[in-house]
Amino acid sequence: MIYRKIEYDLRKERIYSPQTPLFIPSQGGKEKLHRSKKVDNLIDIASAESGYKEGFHLGPLTMSLKKGDFASLIGPNGSGKSTLFKTIAGDIPLLKGSIKMGNDLLHSMKPSERAKKIAVVTSGEVFPSIRVWDMLLMGRTPHQKGIGIFHSREDKEIAERVMEQTHIEHLKNCNVSTLSAGQQQWVAVATALVQEPELLLLDEATSHLDIRHQIQLMDLLQRMNEDTGLTLLMILHDLNLASEYCNRLFLLQEGKLIVQGAPEDVLRYEIIERVYKTPVVVEGNPISHHPFVLPISAKRAKWKEEK
Repeated sequence: MIYRKIEYDLRKERIYSPQTPLFIPSQGGKEKLHRSKKVDNLIDIASAESGYKEGFHLGPLTMSLKKGDFASLIGPNGSGKSTLFKTIAGDIPLLKGSIKMGNDLLHSMKPSERAKKIAVVTSGEVFPSIRVWDMLLMGRTPHQKGIGIFHSREDKEIAERVMEQTHIEHLKNCNVSTLSAGQQQWVAVATALVQEPELLLLDEATSHLDIRHQIQLMDLLQRMNEDTGLTLLMILHDLNLASEYCNRLFLLQEGKLIVQGAPEDVLRYEIIERVYKTPVVVEGNPISHHPFVLPISAKRAKWKEEK
């Protein structure tokens, strides 16, 4: 195995490697084909500001999500990812600007109408003491008419299909509250998919999963994105998962959008070091050719944080 040689530039105070390129371009990967398509925007955010009366303030921020995007919000702790996530989900009101979903102002939509189009999976949910099957059927609630006590044949067929797609058939009659954190996360994602949304928002959906189940979940989401055109927006702290699966990244810092674009445009060592204030090396994944971010200890890299 050949390791990339790391050198320290005292003048620029950054890590670099003149022996290899910063990033090896993709050799015709999915993301290149995806970005070449001309598609309409699903979400348009214009000069949006949100936050809390006392405390964190987000924006002004302008960005858009295209139909079929598999995108991720990334950035340090306290950068505004959760605030933006909750604003799009409708949990935090806009202070200024606008967020449109198609031609509709998102914050003017009734919650029942918004629930038909947007599904949300958050971390740290408190799960009810009901069967997995019953929880999946709850995902059909936005589409039901009347009091919604009875579920149609279509509702049950959709729940069965999603249960098979997510490989949780064996959990069908289990009590959700007794499952492991990882299993509960799978059930939460499955319930959101049963909702059949246009946009799926996921907050650290891989946080309670080991590496095998992280990949299985991300593979599932990628397959749903490719097969059905489902648009996804995730909060991810794992930059390498974001790079491997997402076609667009939005990097936030202190409530501002610093840079957006394809992984190779965002995950550049000089950008990551400046925003995260930590030394890194960015390599090209030898299999996928996507950027791969490697952390380096400050002592080993002889790197000094800007003061």
